[in-house]
Amino acid sequence: MRKVEIADDLHMGLPRRGLHAIFALETLAWSVPAVLLCVAASMFTATAMSGRANAVTFTLVQLPPLIAALLTAQLGTAVGLTSIRSTQLFAFFKNRR
Repeated sequence: MRKVEIADDLHMGLPRRGLHAIFALETLAWSVPAVLLCVAASMFTATAMSGRANAVTFTLVQLPPLIAALLTAQLGTAVGLTSIRSTQLFAFFKNRR
């Protein structure tokens, strides 16, 4: 259904740059809270297990992979959006379930 929506937007003349901006914001809307929840959960768990100083160190060690997760979520969204063309609208519509 999402492919049909994107192809329809492109078919109706919405600029691809605008779609990229919309999808980037939508991806941030779910990925940032997920990363913040992971940071909070790891900080809470590490504080309970080994104290505050170790928890901060443990959380700082986890930040690079979490930031990489944010970036790869954005990259995946951009690649998925780039792979859809407006000419595919009718094929997507015909094959929807």
